[in-house]
Amino acid sequence: MAMSFCSGRFGFLYFHDSHYLTRHYLSLDLSCRRCYRKIRVNTARAGPYSVKLVSQCARELDMEVVPRVKPDCDLYWHRRDYLAQEVPHGAYVSSTPGIKEVFSKSVLASLLNRMQWIFPAEYQFYPRSWKFPEERRELDTYIKRKTELGDSPTFILKPSYGSLGVNIFLFKDLNDVVYSESAVVQEYVSNPLLVEGVKFDLRLYVLIASYNPLEVYITSTGLTRFCTVPYEAPTVHNLNNDYMHLTNYAINKENSSYSLDTGKRTVADTLDMLSEDYDAGTFWVDVKDVVAKTLIAVLPALHIESRSYILERQLQGPLCCFQLLGFDLMLDEDYKLHLLEVNSNPSQAMVYEKTISPGVEETLSSDIDFEIKKQFMSDCLKIIGRKILKHGGDVAVDTSYSVVPLNYPDLMLLEHCRKLFFSLTDGLKLNLSDFIEFTKYGLLCNYLRIA
Repeated sequence: MAMSFCSGRFGFLYFHDSHYLTRHYLSLDLSCRRCYRKIRVNTARAGPYSVKLVSQCARELDMEVVPRVKPDCDLYWHRRDYLAQEVPHGAYVSSTPGIKEVFSKSVLASLLNRMQWIFPAEYQFYPRSWKFPEERRELDTYIKRKTELGDSPTFILKPSYGSLGVNIFLFKDLNDVVYSESAVVQEYVSNPLLVEGVKFDLRLYVLIASYNPLEVYITSTGLTRFCTVPYEAPTVHNLNNDYMHLTNYAINKENSSYSLDTGKRTVADTLDMLSEDYDAGTFWVDVKDVVAKTLIAVLPALHIESRSYILERQLQGPLCCFQLLGFDLMLDEDYKLHLLEVNSNPSQAMVYEKTISPGVEETLSSDIDFEIKKQFMSDCLKIIGRKILKHGGDVAVDTSYSVVPLNYPDLMLLEHCRKLFFSLTDGLKLNLSDFIEFTKYGLLCNYLRIA
C-alpha cells in the first residue's frame, strides 16, 4: 500500500499553535471560469435524521439539496453502504466501501490487538479484548490465570454490529455467557473517572476528508454521556444494573430519573468541571494520539476492502469517499484515556426521547445535540465543498460563494496522524519520536502489506 503526501496540499491552511483552523480564503484563478450552478447534495439515501441535518446545513451554505436519486449531483449522502450504481465517477460520497466491516467491534478488536502485539507500549489505550466466540478458549485461560493471582476481573460483551446498547452485558464467570453471535469481549474498565458520582464516556466526531493524501479532522468538542445511577465497583450483585455501568443514551433515557440537562453535556463543559485536577491541553494531546493510532491500525485493512470493491465491480477508481466517525472514549480515575469503540455511522439525531410512562415516549428537540452536530456537519460540508470547487467542472466558483471561506471553528486538523502514517508507509527513516523500534519495522510492514 503506497501513500504519498505533499505538504503543498495543505498550503491553504493557517495554523495557530493550538492547531485550530482560522479564517483564510482560497485564491482561485477565475479568469477562465464561469459560474453555472450550485453544488448539488443528494440526500435520497440519507438516514431520517441525517437528511434533515444535511439538508439544513447545505441550504445555509447555499448548496442545492436534491432529495431524489439523480446521476448528476456532486455529493451523495449515503446512510451506511457505498452504492456505486447511483454515483457518477468523481462525485463525493459520505461512505467508504468496507467501513462497516472494518469498524465492526470484532474486526476493530483484531486490528488493535495486532498493533498491541507489535507495539505494546503504544496501544495500551485499548482495553484487552477477545473476539467471541472464536477466542473463548483464550479468554477462559486469561480468566483462570487472573483468578489464580487473586484477581476477579469483570468483562463486558458487545455484539459486533450492535448499537443502542442492545445485548450488551457484564459478567465475571464465563460459564454464565450464553451467546453464539459475533461479538467482542473487553476487560471492563472498573475504575472510571466519576463526575458527581456517576460514570460517563465521551463521544468525539472525526472526519476523514481524504484518504490519499490522508486528511483527518477532529471536533474540538463533543458530547459527554452520563449514567443515571451512582457508580459502584462491579460485583455479582450489581452487574445487571445497566443504569450504573452503561453510558448509552438509549439505555439511560429509560430511567425515570433521566434528565437531558444532566444526561448529556458538552465535552468542553465536562473538561471545565475537571479543570482543577486535569488539564484540557493534556486531554486533547491524548485524544489526537488515540485517534491517529487507531486510524493507522485500520486504514490498511480499509484500503484492501476498498480496492476489492473497485475490482469486483470493475469501477473506475479511485473513489472520492469521505467518512464521519464517532469515537467513544473514557477516562479512568488516573486520567488515562481509553478507546471503547468507533462508530462508523454516528447518530445525527437532534431530538430527545423522554419516557412519559412505560412504553410511552415524547420526542423533544435537544439543544445540545443540535449545537454539536450542526456545527460538525456544517464544517464537514465546507471542507468537502471546497474540494468540489477545487476540482472545478460546471460548479459555481465565485469567490463570494459561501463555502469558500475556510473557517472551521470546531475542527482541528490531525497533522499528527498524517505524519505518522507517512512515516509508516513511505518514510525511509523512522522519525516517530521513538514511536517505532527499528527491530519491529519489518514485522509492521508485513502486517500493513506495504513492503
